[in-house]
Amino acid sequence: MITQLGFRLAAQEFAATLHKVDDLVYYEGPLLTHYQSSAGKHYLFNWVDHDEQSNRWLVLETSIVHLYDYATGLRSLLDVAQQPYNTNVLVLDTDATGAFVQGLLVPREQLNPEYRPEEDSFHILPLSERYLAYFDAMRVDGDFTRHLEALRQKAVEFRLEPVEKRFGTTIGAADIGSFLQKVTRSFRSYVEVRFEHMFRSLYALEETLYKDLQKILEVTEPRSVFANHGSFEISLAVDIMPLMGQVNVDGRISDWYRVALQEYKQDVIDFDYTSGNRPANLEHATPEQMRAIYQPIISIANNADYVVQSREAVENGYRVLPRITQVNARSIAPPRARESEEQRADTEFLSLVLEVEKNKGLRNLSVRELRKSLVTMSSSEQTEAAVEGFTSAEGQEIQFGSPLEIVLAKTGSLYEARYEPLDIVTLGPNAVAALDGFKKELRNLYTRYLKQRDQEEDAPTPKLVRIMAAFKEALGVA
Repeated sequence: MITQLGFRLAAQEFAATLHKVDDLVYYEGPLLTHYQSSAGKHYLFNWVDHDEQSNRWLVLETSIVHLYDYATGLRSLLDVAQQPYNTNVLVLDTDATGAFVQGLLVPREQLNPEYRPEEDSFHILPLSERYLAYFDAMRVDGDFTRHLEALRQKAVEFRLEPVEKRFGTTIGAADIGSFLQKVTRSFRSYVEVRFEHMFRSLYALEETLYKDLQKILEVTEPRSVFANHGSFEISLAVDIMPLMGQVNVDGRISDWYRVALQEYKQDVIDFDYTSGNRPANLEHATPEQMRAIYQPIISIANNADYVVQSREAVENGYRVLPRITQVNARSIAPPRARESEEQRADTEFLSLVLEVEKNKGLRNLSVRELRKSLVTMSSSEQTEAAVEGFTSAEGQEIQFGSPLEIVLAKTGSLYEARYEPLDIVTLGPNAVAALDGFKKELRNLYTRYLKQRDQEEDAPTPKLVRIMAAFKEALGVA
């Protein structure tokens, strides 16, 4: 048999979870067999090779909808093999008794060309009575699967790859969770801005507008419709069904909502941050709204541990999200007006999110302001604070060339201060303590910078080199 490389797997254990449904192609023995796992997954075993001792099978996962489409001649076996859930395929060997004796997990691009289905690998045989009954019984499952497939066709796909090769193709769980939270937060802020601008004329009362917007934001969350955890790949889509159950939706709203994620990708993920302009769809957005939309993505783009790539499901190649300089970041997401240290120390997180001035207070807010503030809270649980400088370990006042726009966020009962380019994250019981911890980390980083400058420290890691380069840029040091 042809040599096939791959990762060893326990073929017997995998086979133990399967039961045979039927042979789809049979000639003096099975050539293509349908199996179903105890977890409800469907697999096609395609005979691809043999020798005197064993037979070899290419194992392809398939959805019930794709299985039906293949069995009725609507799509080829090659098309099934090219679906996202077959990024990795199985190659299994069976002995003369049909027992599984060897298994390999093979990345699809490394599969031997001789084992790949042909372009014209359509099923041309009529369906048996058994399969007609089988598909009829699976109709309800198929309806939901077809809905999922429709979402996948409109999905935006992201791939995160680690910067340091020593990590192979693995991404830390904390990085994955933070990435998804930031994309969701940014997207919901985008939906808020676009909805208010596009559909204000549909509402006679502003209160009704914000009431519906609040309901829409409650269900606005990109859903994972496919995940591959090699280099961490995930496909996100917007599902219209939860929205239909929440709001008496005008057709114009639902039509836009279906393409909102694609608009968001174009205006935010694929945006040219060096242009000095802003997308036409966001010309009306306030500086506060621009920060809510773009700041999470800027922090993702400048993450020191991974590189983000994206594409739409219908596209072939991924597009890299480039690093965003501080100048370009400030251009698209203008920083807040500076507050005094006393004001920042006096401001609680709720006040930061609501952007209530200290001398105004909640009691003096109008109903409209309060409703808008609550909408803002639903789409963002973070704000920014400007750090102009810090005190070194020697007591020297160090000033940045321009203030660092750090992110302040509440996480559980604690407060978090973070700045991705310097890989600093600090926690505290309140915002002031988190900021104090942040400045302490700046002090430690400055001490390391001095040691490196004076060549008193061993050669730094690639990650530390990037952090120090960002730190020197912030300090205005050549």
